[in-house]
Amino acid sequence: MCNVILGSMFRHLKFALVLAFMVLLTPSVQGMFLPSPVPDASSYFDKIQEGPYWRTILDPDVPLTKYSIISDIAGTPEGNILLAGTNVVFIGLVDDEIYHSKRGYVAKMTADGELLWEQTIGNHLELYGCIAVREDLYLLLGRGLDASDESQIILLAIDGSGYLLWENIIESDANDSAFDMQQDKNGDIYIAGHTDTDNGYDGLLMKFDADGNLLWRRTYDDGEHEMFTKMALTSGGNIILMGSTKWFEFLPTQIPHYSNVLVVSYDADGNLKWSVSRGGESDYTVPLDMEVGPDDLIAITGFNSDSKREQEDILFMLVDDEGNILNFESYPGLYDNDDDGYCIFRDQQGTFVIFGESGRWVPDQLGNGWYMTDPFYSIVDEEGEVRTVSMIDDDLPDTPTYIPACSFLDQNGRLHIVYSSYNEYRIFIISFTDGDSVSFTTLVHREFPS
Repeated sequence: MCNVILGSMFRHLKFALVLAFMVLLTPSVQGMFLPSPVPDASSYFDKIQEGPYWRTILDPDVPLTKYSIISDIAGTPEGNILLAGTNVVFIGLVDDEIYHSKRGYVAKMTADGELLWEQTIGNHLELYGCIAVREDLYLLLGRGLDASDESQIILLAIDGSGYLLWENIIESDANDSAFDMQQDKNGDIYIAGHTDTDNGYDGLLMKFDADGNLLWRRTYDDGEHEMFTKMALTSGGNIILMGSTKWFEFLPTQIPHYSNVLVVSYDADGNLKWSVSRGGESDYTVPLDMEVGPDDLIAITGFNSDSKREQEDILFMLVDDEGNILNFESYPGLYDNDDDGYCIFRDQQGTFVIFGESGRWVPDQLGNGWYMTDPFYSIVDEEGEVRTVSMIDDDLPDTPTYIPACSFLDQNGRLHIVYSSYNEYRIFIISFTDGDSVSFTTLVHREFPS
């Protein structure tokens, strides 16, 4: 893929993508580089995101992986690594319409990064989550489209060799999507997403047993558009859901809107405990990742966007286990352009490490230029003081699509983080020093299957 693209095209594309997120919402790439920020904008997003690649895909005789993404990474009981994501391959242009194949992607590796197997699974299927129940049973969370293009939540079970054991399509009268799942100490599974009602989106939380049987279903509606994109379980067994709440007013000449961070807590029986919503002074605030620590402190990152300044700043937010907002900050990254936080982690010293991307404009001799992004990390303490913002010093290519998606700690306490691009992904092992620096060691560098 091209490492650079015309700046003006990217700027217009990025605005359109954010608008699609606000109106339709999907990730990254949440996690794709959007996984996720745009998980639920399928038809609109699939067309509009082709903008930077017309130069490449206008030749219909050239097969092309349009984009692929690792959405989740997990450790298995025996110390292996499990990956889940989506593999999308461009298959042609017909009457200026874009056609592509979308399948789930699953891979298993050893702790040293040796690939044991990989496969694509399903049709019209996106995978967002994976859990290793035991070494011979893995659960996958997906979203598919039926014959009527209605979104459906799908739970799949595979064995330790990647063979499909069962598939549970969650029946519903609405368009349902789910983007994250967690397993409690009893082996029950929780999934989070949203449901499309006659009055807009409502947040969706469901609980299943390990065999995929639905135990209960809850929706959250505070009168606006609510959706959950991340979830976590506290040490006391409560459920924390992170997402967005939005307001729109469609007028002939303008679209006033805002987006706030939404954090909601339920107990294990599905009883609502509390909810809190907060936005910045910008047009909209978009949360992209959350971590709940052993003290049940909830840390969130994402971005605050201001259309007047055409700039995005990194979001840092702390909430306690009773729904009190302890800190809400935004700060610039490497440059005075777009800075997005995609993944947050709390280190052993109690500080927070945010991984993301920063945009920069590279002018040429003709007065034009390119818009490029660089991966970065920043270190923030509990008071919101930014101690470090540093470019990642490794061989990651300069591209607007190579950003962190997800992370996990292995049995030895090593932090793994996944960076995905259009054709490849990389897994890094992160090391923290006593100072405010982070080192990256490449564990895996692989291309997606075409």
